[in-house]
Amino acid sequence: MMKTAASKWVLAAVLMAAPISPAPTLAQTAATSAPLRFETQHSGTFGGKTIRYKAVVEQTPILGADGQAIAQIVATSYIRTDTPKGTVRPVVFVFNGGPGSASVWLHMGIMGPKRVAFTDDVKPETTPPFKITDNPDSPLDVADIVLFDPPGTGYSQVVAGKDPKPSASSRTP
Repeated sequence: MMKTAASKWVLAAVLMAAPISPAPTLAQTAATSAPLRFETQHSGTFGGKTIRYKAVVEQTPILGADGQAIAQIVATSYIRTDTPKGTVRPVVFVFNGGPGSASVWLHMGIMGPKRVAFTDDVKPETTPPFKITDNPDSPLDVADIVLFDPPGTGYSQVVAGKDPKPSASSRTP
């Protein structure tokens, strides 16, 4: 525990002087590694129903004409898991964010199973920490949800040194 202001400044100076090697971005590893995929299990109340669902976050490489990755698209899927086997559910595809707009608003503001819990919805807080709560208005009770972040928003990125414009209609693997 820091006892004096001087010791806090010394610690800050040491931390700032320490060499920092940045981790490679998701897109920089596209050509050398398998796409990342994470899955977790959850429950929440939507449309007045308590349901179980899984959250899946995964990368999809976007390939250029030469077959090499030019970007990594990251999608977050919410899939209800407590339905009878063989149940067919609709899927809502949401293309999230874009130039000038963070990808968080559709995800944690409207469509996703969680949202920011503001104490005043008319004049919401603008600085963290924010509390997270179930989003009772999420359509997860009636449809599965897939949110895509375009390259340059969220975790989706253009591969370093690649220009995606010539391959705007590229194929995925």
